[in-house]
Amino acid sequence: GDFIFFMLSEEDKGNEISIRYWFQCVGLNGSGIISKLEMRRFYEIQRLQISQYFEICTFEQILCVLIDLIKPASKDFFAINDFLQPENKLFSGVFFDSLFNSNKFVEFNEIKPLRYEYATQTFNDFAKVYHAALILEQEWRHQQLISEK
Repeated sequence: GDFIFFMLSEEDKGNEISIRYWFQCVGLNGSGIISKLEMRRFYEIQRLQISQYFEICTFEQILCVLIDLIKPASKDFFAINDFLQPENKLFSGVFFDSLFNSNKFVEFNEIKPLRYEYATQTFNDFAKVYHAALILEQEWRHQQLISEK
């Protein structure tokens, strides 16, 4: 039973039960929030695995991307309600994959590049790349909504 629950939570991180499961996994101190320190612990493990194959961004860079995706009520931490907003459920998987599942995170990274070189470009270059990534993100969200129907 536990394995089935885990597999369902792993495969669909966008439903409320899965979001609550992964939120508890990251929120180690049981405070009801996910702190940057808690996130950093998990991300560094994933970053070590990913960096063997890709040049990947720092925690601070990924944190900025995750804040942009989830749009938490506070810039200092993430609360469960931030993930349960309908517009955030699709991207809760990206958030948790960045901390737990390097393969799925890299897969998303290929859709919306988060690599270090993008953060070091001039602002105009960055804006062009980010605009293209936003378009890909919209197309990806649209395809996900279609596939859910």
